[in-house]
Amino acid sequence: MARGKIITPRVCGVTIVVFLVASAAFRLEPAKAQTAFTRTVAFGDSFPDTGNAIKPLVDLYKSDPVKFAYLAYYVGLYSTGRFSGGTNYVDTVSGLLGIAQANQLNFAYGGAKTDNTNAQPGQPGFAQQWGLFAGSGGLRIASTDLVLLNVTANDALQYASPPGGFFPSGIGRTMAGVAAAAGYAATQTLIGINALVAAGARNIVFTALDTGTFPLATADPVHAPIASAFNRTANSIIQSGLSSVAAAGVRVEYLDVSLILDKIRSNPAAYGFASAGACTMACYGNSTEQAKYLFYIDSTHLTSHGFAVVGEYIVNRLNAPLTFGPQAETGAIAEMSFAQSLFGRLDMFGGTAQSGGFRQAMAYDPSRLAKAPPVQPPVGSPLSVYISVDGGGGEQQSTTTASGYKFTSFGGSVGAEYRLSANAIVGAAFNYSKPTIALGDGRTKTETDSYQFGLYGGWTSANFFAQGIGIVGFQNYHNTRPGVFDPISSSPDGSTLAVGGKVGKLFDFSGVRAGPIAGLIYGRARVDNYTESGDAALTLSVGKQTKEALVASAGAQFRFPGTLPAFGLEPFINLTAESDVLGDSRLIQYGATSAPIIVNTLNIHDGNSHSVYGRVAGGVSGAINSRMSVQVFASSTFGRRGGDDYGGQAAFKIAF
Repeated sequence: MARGKIITPRVCGVTIVVFLVASAAFRLEPAKAQTAFTRTVAFGDSFPDTGNAIKPLVDLYKSDPVKFAYLAYYVGLYSTGRFSGGTNYVDTVSGLLGIAQANQLNFAYGGAKTDNTNAQPGQPGFAQQWGLFAGSGGLRIASTDLVLLNVTANDALQYASPPGGFFPSGIGRTMAGVAAAAGYAATQTLIGINALVAAGARNIVFTALDTGTFPLATADPVHAPIASAFNRTANSIIQSGLSSVAAAGVRVEYLDVSLILDKIRSNPAAYGFASAGACTMACYGNSTEQAKYLFYIDSTHLTSHGFAVVGEYIVNRLNAPLTFGPQAETGAIAEMSFAQSLFGRLDMFGGTAQSGGFRQAMAYDPSRLAKAPPVQPPVGSPLSVYISVDGGGGEQQSTTTASGYKFTSFGGSVGAEYRLSANAIVGAAFNYSKPTIALGDGRTKTETDSYQFGLYGGWTSANFFAQGIGIVGFQNYHNTRPGVFDPISSSPDGSTLAVGGKVGKLFDFSGVRAGPIAGLIYGRARVDNYTESGDAALTLSVGKQTKEALVASAGAQFRFPGTLPAFGLEPFINLTAESDVLGDSRLIQYGATSAPIIVNTLNIHDGNSHSVYGRVAGGVSGAINSRMSVQVFASSTFGRRGGDDYGGQAAFKIAF
């Protein structure tokens, strides 16, 4: 959008030449298989234009202020080349994403309409912009580029405004012709978008406006509704077309700016505005005064402050999918921590069951065991119960598709165990834990109530042992992420499932039993689909996701049954190498609640999951008397690419 007939035919030629020369110098690198944004590429009208339409006028005025004195007002009004007089949303988005000025590529042109025309006669439209990318010889867009597009506003304003009315080049058409005119504008827009996709675009942000609500139009209550109807009709058709683009694998973020502006109008002070209206001439050249208003002096464009808010909304939407992946990982943390604790309990049983064999092996040196009379193991009923306190933590680094996080987990378990014989045991346990993940700066969190049930059993002989576990559970997730001003929240449910086994063969050494061990655990954590609550311009509907892992481990176990016989201690240490041989690969579908027919697909693929890392685990069981004992178990990974985790359990056990 560009207001005012400020360009003469002589200036038109200069601006078009500058625009095309600058565009022709642009060459984009081949597409790369990652999703981190490296550049912004802007198309459309004056909302994203950072100087293509205005800068040539500024240069002309500076070259001869007398000759081009008629440009003085506009040069002052749009001194930065932006139609805000300061910055626009392209500047804000690029800055928040850390994209340098040299990588902010801009083809947008003030006044551009959806076809090859412009509200300012002789200037390029959207068709000339995307035309530079058409065909095999056109320019290319990389898969890491972020395309920013705003268009149809000039089409709507020119259509609705009567000649000589609120829009300088208005043609004053009626409501009856809106469907056909808006349909044409939407079709032209989609032709351009598909051309950009063919040129390599894989990330598109489309900002949808309702120009009939702008101060420029509302001053004419008769014709403003026509502009609104035009935009609503065009936006609906464009939404439908963009749904097909998204279904083909292109990420499409459709941002309904009218929702943002309505929210600001309802409470300007909450967003830092004194007024949701337009600046008066007192704002001319006064950035402090301009920041108090939503709209700029021309009543058409936003102020720098207004554009900054829109830019923050865009970046919030871009970052939101990075919060999806860690949610399922919260369930996986609860699941694997519980699994490790059950294996720890079985390892502690193995030490007790094998201690008799160890004492027989040490019979050649009875004095060693006679130094202190050992506390006798529990006797009586083979049934025992226990209660435990569990905890853990860790961290994970960011990837291109998931935010990094730190996590903590606290909870407890109650269980019962039954000795089938001196060498075999089965058990059942219920575990409650509350893992919490904090992403980024700590304002994005997933707090989970996890309820899990486990069955486990083990058999051991003098030298061999075999163990198995099975876990089922369900989770209540509580997600919170920051909006621009209001928090966004959701509360999906989920489930967990795990099965695993471990085997080992131990040999007797002087004071130690040691030998190789190997294990395999399959885990699945699922988060159901959900819809966020909060700011309607930001909330998303997110499909279900399932995180799977198949962790293979191999290493050695060391037992020290004769360490402190007076206290009945049976310590052990496991040292293993582990790897997720299945790998983490998830597809998550999501879309804005304000544009539900546009469904994007996020592909989470963590290349770190196949790496080999270490785990050290250890525990000790000590008898208090013939019926009571305490057990302590701890486990930690080390050297794992992306981050490590740790956890532990302290239990009190009573035998009947």
